[in-house]
Amino acid sequence: MPEHRPSPPDRKLTLVAPLALVAIVIVLAVVGYLMSRSRPAPAGTPRAAAPPTVAALPRPEPPLNRAELVTAANTAAADYASGGAPPPASAAMVGRRFSIRIPFGCEGPRVVASSAQASVEYDAARKTVTLAAQPAILTTLPLIQQLKDASKVEDAEGFWIPRPWSLSEACPPRRDIPAPATPTPPAAPTLGLVQLFEAGGSRVLRRDGRPYQHVRKVDQQEPTLLSHAYSLLLEGRIVGYGDGQAIHCWAESSDHRPLCLYAVAFDHVAFEDAESGKVLAEWAP
Repeated sequence: MPEHRPSPPDRKLTLVAPLALVAIVIVLAVVGYLMSRSRPAPAGTPRAAAPPTVAALPRPEPPLNRAELVTAANTAAADYASGGAPPPASAAMVGRRFSIRIPFGCEGPRVVASSAQASVEYDAARKTVTLAAQPAILTTLPLIQQLKDASKVEDAEGFWIPRPWSLSEACPPRRDIPAPATPTPPAAPTLGLVQLFEAGGSRVLRRDGRPYQHVRKVDQQEPTLLSHAYSLLLEGRIVGYGDGQAIHCWAESSDHRPLCLYAVAFDHVAFEDAESGKVLAEWAP
């Protein structure tokens, strides 16, 4: 006789039931968590601390360029001429960095020594070109002598910014203009950057009459070297005067254009080839 034994349970059903139970438990747990998040916390329950936020660091201001220095100086000169107080922008410039290029050698090298602030001299015998920049000694200027703390100033050295009516850092364009019947001398410098040195202070940063110089060899590989113009790069920080102003002006009379000087600290001086922009020599005082 055939045996009537119960058939074994379906393996698929035995697996589905536990899985379904686990799924129901997970769904209930998620629903319970979401409901607890939506209910307000009882009074007195401490809140979880918010994750710390990282404060964005302010971007440093770009260095002041020639256009900005000239524009601010013109405003300061106008206020001085009218008898007004220094403009608020003057004090705001203290602490700012500056970067300015002064073109020179725009008309080619000279074969004799030049008294210009920056010059290019050609030595045909040695076939060399010498770049030179001579800091001006400004200690005896009335503007410096009339400072409230002038007794502390032992030396004042700096550079003039030529053609302060121009905002361009390039060589001036050449114009074919007929010579006047009565030529007038070039305008005297009226805008500059001065570094003040107190008595008893360090002499490391002083030039003491020593020019910045760099010699280039003229060879056949660079036949156009004698036609190159150059830039004197001056960089540093505006430190201001004892009264907190970045710039001071002075004039001999109301018929003279005011002479204005920024009080600065130079930290980088360089010669650049104006054609290629290549740095030829640099100093970090």
